[in-house]
Amino acid sequence: MSRYTKEHYEDVAKALKENRAWAIQMDSAHARGVMASTIGTFADLFAADAPEWCGRCESWKSGYASPEGYCCLGRPHAWKSKFNREQFLAACGLES
Repeated sequence: MSRYTKEHYEDVAKALKENRAWAIQMDSAHARGVMASTIGTFADLFAADAPEWCGRCESWKSGYASPEGYCCLGRPHAWKSKFNREQFLAACGLES
């Protein structure tokens, strides 16, 4: 189970977006770069905490998943994750 909730993602995204806006307003390439890196680090952290799982067979995405991409039900895996990286980056003011 994830340590984070949707509210955590939203609160962190809001704080990072505000700091990114400040960095842009300061017109500092270094500050913008630091904020983009920080946002990416949080996205990596949240993604690692919410691994993908198959909505059909409920197996976690790992090296044990079928290499053909099919689950035990004979259908393609339907990978899902609680964390949406693209949505998080957009909420932080970055394009994915």
